[in-house]
Amino acid sequence: MIYQEHEKTIYTPPGSSTAYDPLAIDRALTIKSSGTINSLLSDWCAGSDGKGDVSSGSVEANSLRVAQAEEVLVQISRAVFNLPPFPECLDATALEYLRHYLWWMEGKGQADGKPQ
Repeated sequence: MIYQEHEKTIYTPPGSSTAYDPLAIDRALTIKSSGTINSLLSDWCAGSDGKGDVSSGSVEANSLRVAQAEEVLVQISRAVFNLPPFPECLDATALEYLRHYLWWMEGKGQADGKPQ
């Protein structure tokens, strides 16, 4: 297998001194999510797209799906990044670790973590 440079670059989240192997993070995200990481992210992001049917049943179903995805993503992020439970680490912090890592990978390992 040939790996890309960003897959061979050590990842360190902002404000942290902990170094991570990007391939290990990818594996852990896949394993901890039972292979559903992409659908969880899609459901979670659907809560902020402002699209779709606005009938109350649809909004309630969407809100529930978003909340369930967010809860699972927080648990996965805490496990993958070895983050402590609340109150030492807020859910928002756990989600920021995950979000920054995904931006970093999308940006191919750029130091600022912003996609190209």
